[in-house]
Order: sequence, then structure tokens, then C-alpha cells
Amino acid sequence: MTLIASTRWLRSIGIRDAALGSARKCCFSVVLTGVGIITRDCPAHPSISRLLTAADHEVHRVLRTVPAYEVEALKRRILLEAFDLTAHGLAASAAGVPVLSHTSAAQVLGLAFAVPAEPVVEAQREGRRFTNRRLRLHPLAAPELHRVRAPARGLLRPGALSGAESDEPDVHLPEGFIPLPGSAPGTVRPARSRAVTSVPWTVLDVALEHGLDLGFPMAEDALHRGLLTPAELREAQVLHPHGHRRRALRLLVELASAVSESAGESLTKLRLHQIGHLARFEQQVEVYDEEGFIDRLDFADSASRTAVEFDGHEKYHLAGDPHAALRRQWRKEQRLRKLRWSVHRVEWAELFDLDRFIAAVL
Repeated sequence: MTLIASTRWLRSIGIRDAALGSARKCCFSVVLTGVGIITRDCPAHPSISRLLTAADHEVHRVLRTVPAYEVEALKRRILLEAFDLTAHGLAASAAGVPVLSHTSAAQVLGLAFAVPAEPVVEAQREGRRFTNRRLRLHPLAAPELHRVRAPARGLLRPGALSGAESDEPDVHLPEGFIPLPGSAPGTVRPARSRAVTSVPWTVLDVALEHGLDLGFPMAEDALHRGLLTPAELREAQVLHPHGHRRRALRLLVELASAVSESAGESLTKLRLHQIGHLARFEQQVEVYDEEGFIDRLDFADSASRTAVEFDGHEKYHLAGDPHAALRRQWRKEQRLRKLRWSVHRVEWAELFDLDRFIAAVL
């Protein structure tokens, strides 16, 4: 696959600087220092376009057709693949530093993104913070305990899932770098694993840098899937330089649990806390009548028989016949009303407008 290519490699196969400079204006986009993406077939630059494979054309098609949140995820993966070919990425392959962190670590670790996050590469290294349009280098804060190796699941290279050897060319190793085992002298294979911050450290970093709307659902999803335990989260908070000084991190550790079953429920929980009403609700409360089980309510105040339900609409479509699902939902609500339950439904749009959220739940 040659969707992503270093300018050094392109020169090594005979593409001249003049052609590269011209291509940058139309079909070759430099995304990180020395590394770019071939963005399309271009009759004006056949020497570059001919490098595209069928898999590359499929990536282009997907970027044009899938929902926006999937495009963001794919762009994050592309940028991580590009990062592997930069001097920083090669250093990470050889020495483990920089270590991918924040949203990049979350992408590699398979954590959930509940809200949009700008596609950038984020990593930690010794030194001061550095930021440009596509790269954010943070001061190295994660201790050795919270640096792990994760498979380079780029999904963009042939054989990435099967473990088969890639036919991607070796990348010239800059002077002073140590080649990985199995590499030809002076070259290095693109990373088979990546140094990343651990799951607990990653969710704390994401919450701190990108806010609780992204970090809190990510933490609860990791807890729900068993990727993280409350004890691990608390231990990471103790070690984190901002663990007890930043209110966002204290709140995340205090509120996060494995109970929420979706990102929408996690955000609903966060909003209920923000308006001072979370304490009166229990999560995932089962309700019965004389016919038996009715439903498991997302948030329930049994004293006042008030429930708050996140309604993402997906459940009506994923269950098969959406009309039958709506009828079942209507029947459940009728049974709840007979028991004097009041059900308040929250949709995605209301989670991002606090006035509308308050009107929906109070």
C-alpha cells in the first residue's frame, strides 16, 4: 500500500523534487514532516498516481461515503500510519519514546470516541510542548508503569490483521537510530507495535486535554468493557501530575462506573451531575408489574417514580423491524404509566444544549 509515503522514499524511486513540489498543489498532501498522502488519481502526475493500489482506492471511496464520525476515525488511523514514517515515529519504534498518548493512544487501544475529536497525532516526549496542525507533542509525564506496547492495528496495510508480512518498502533509518530486529542495515520496517500510554492514563489525559465530554464516556466505556478497573483508574490518578489538582480528573474518577451501557448514557449522567440532580437517581433500575419484567431504566428515582432515558434511536433500527420496536416501546411506557412512572426522554441534541436538557428532564 502506498497511500502514505515518505518524501525520501518517493525520491529514492526516482520521483524528482519538481514533480513532488507540483504534486503538493493537487494530489500529494504533506500531513507530517517528510510524510504525505496520495489523495487521488492525477493525470498530471502519473509517476505518483501509479503507486496507488486497489486498497488505496478503497480508502478514498470510504472517505467519501461513510458517516462523518467514521471519517474522523479513519483519518486518525491514516495519521498514525504517517507518523510511523516520521523521525519521531521511527524513534518510537526503536526506543519507545515518543509514546503515543491522548487521542492517538485511545485510537490504538480501541477506546470509544463519543464526540468529535480533531484528527491529530498526539505523543509524549522529553522536552517542551510542541503543536502544529497535525501533531501535538506533550511533555513526557506517563511513568514507565503506564507505558505499554499495543499492536499497530492500522487496518491500512496489507496483512495488518492477519500478521502477514507487508509489501510496503523499508524506510531509510536516520543516522543515530537503532534498527529493529530483522531489518536490513540502515532501514526499519513500519512499526508492528506502538508504544502508547496505558488505558487509565489515556482516559485521564483525554479528559484533561479534550474535556469531559470526550474523556468521561471513554472512561465509562472502558470500565464497561473490562479494559479498565476503578482501582486502576484511582492508581493512575495518584501518579498523574494533575490527578488531584484538576477538578475534571477528580470528577471523572469519582463518577465513572461500569454501569452505563452507551456513550449517550454516560453523557446523560454527566449532564445530570452538572445540573445537580444525579444524586437522586440510580442507574439501570429494573421495574416489574403484575405481568412481570417491564424495562431496565437508565436513570430512576424510585421515590418520585421519575425516570430519565437516553434515546439514541439506534435501538429502534438495530432490533430488526423499527415499527415493531416502537410498538414494544410504547407498550412498555403504557405499563410504566399505570405504575405512575414519569419517563423523560433525552436525545443527542439535548445533551449539547443545557437549557434543552433541563427542559427535557425536569
